[in-house]
Amino acid sequence: SRRQSRCEPRTSQPPGARTLVFMAMDGVEDGAEPWEAFTPKTISTSLCLGRTWNGGLGGQCSRQQVVGELCKMHARQAEAGGLTHGLVTGGIPDLKLKEFQRALHRLTSPSRTGRLCIGDRPRSPEEV
Repeated sequence: SRRQSRCEPRTSQPPGARTLVFMAMDGVEDGAEPWEAFTPKTISTSLCLGRTWNGGLGGQCSRQQVVGELCKMHARQAEAGGLTHGLVTGGIPDLKLKEFQRALHRLTSPSRTGRLCIGDRPRSPEEV
């Protein structure tokens, strides 16, 4: 078996991932807050309002609300120092927002070979 090229879609990548990437940029109006590009178009008020990484696209936690508007895990995270990805109803912490933006740029930029790189690991802020 040959080694998979770094810019070939990986088997762990969900079907339709390219569509999801471009959907993340669609519907974000001019003058919108930068974090809105990483917010689901539809937010379920019955689910936890914690934002998730979702492959760098941003998403809503799929767990049920237990503590206020959060699930147990996000409530503990908020208590311990803040939500890593913020709430889907508000901003994303600055360093994490930059990480989301870098991931989106990688997902939408052609590689040196002209192929779309999908699934690359976002670098931590220290690596930039």
